[in-house]
Amino acid sequence: AVKIEKQMKKEEATVLQLMNTGNMEAAKISAESVIRMKNEALNVRRLGAQMGAVAQKLQSAERTKEISKTIKKSVPIIEKGLKQMDSMGINKVMGEFDSVMEN
Repeated sequence: AVKIEKQMKKEEATVLQLMNTGNMEAAKISAESVIRMKNEALNVRRLGAQMGAVAQKLQSAERTKEISKTIKKSVPIIEKGLKQMDSMGINKVMGEFDSVMEN
């Protein structure tokens, strides 16, 4: 986009020069070229923004994939730990916790 804008500035100077010399037809053609360049620069910037958005979405998807893998590995370990816990012992500890919180 920067390269196109530099070319656009040069072309604008050409338009002014042609207008000053009285060559209006050539100035008109050059002015149309400037307009095309401006539109092209805008399109390039839009495309760049869209590419940036796509890149962010891909990075987010990759992070989500990594988190999913980590969770997938963690769940069996948590389940194993829960199975090994004594449910009566848990109830006793929770009862003690409740009594401490009430006092």
